[in-house]
This record gives sequence, C-alpha cells and structure tokens, in this order.
Amino acid sequence: MDSFRGRLGRRLGTRVIAGWQWTIVMPPRPGGWRRRPPQRFAATVIDVSVLGARLRCEELESVGVGSLLQIEADGLTGTVVVRRIAPALVADGLDYGVEFVLLDPNLNDRVAEHLDPARERTQDVWNQAT
Repeated sequence: MDSFRGRLGRRLGTRVIAGWQWTIVMPPRPGGWRRRPPQRFAATVIDVSVLGARLRCEELESVGVGSLLQIEADGLTGTVVVRRIAPALVADGLDYGVEFVLLDPNLNDRVAEHLDPARERTQDVWNQAT
C-alpha cells in the first residue's frame, strides 16, 4: 500500500509534471581540514501540493524525518523539511515526502502552476461565502 495516501487535498501525479527535476543540496559534513563542496542529488518530483511534494531519489545518508534540506529547481532555491520516507514502489530509491518551509517566490509560483485549476475555483467560492 502506498504510504502517501490519505493526504489532505488532491495531489497531482507524474503525468502532469513529468520531467520536472529538482536537486537536493546536501551541505558538507562538519569537521576536517579541507572544505568540500556540497553534494547534489537529482530528485524527480512525483507529486506536488500546496504544502509539499513527494520526491524520488537515491537514499540520502544521514537524512531522516525532520531533516531540513535545500532544494534547487529551474535555478530557484528553497528549503524543505522531510516528513516521510518510504521505499519507492515502482523504481529504485526512496520517496521523500517533504513540506515546504521557505521557497523562492518564483519557485512557489512554479509549484502553483502544477496545481489543479479546480482548486482555484473552490478557493474563489470559499472566499465569496458570507
């Protein structure tokens, strides 16, 4: 069973956002005398919602639930917190459920482009309620 089911709100699947690649930027481990560049891992966006996303990538060492990660997408940056980790059901690697903490405003707009257009109509109805 997919452990990402039962989420609030409607999620958008891969056919809608196919090919949208993000990069997870891991800072170098502290210590040592030589400064190393941060490690970068390619991640595929599987689902996206208003509050977060599901990213699929290889297993990241020292990353657990509650870890803060830096992301890059289309030259834009953001910070996410890992809320869930589960084995990928159809591919190698792991699925990381992340919650958006702070996104570049333009990246936030890009995420909004991938949301369900019906959501906006629902929001308009909600806002017009008296």
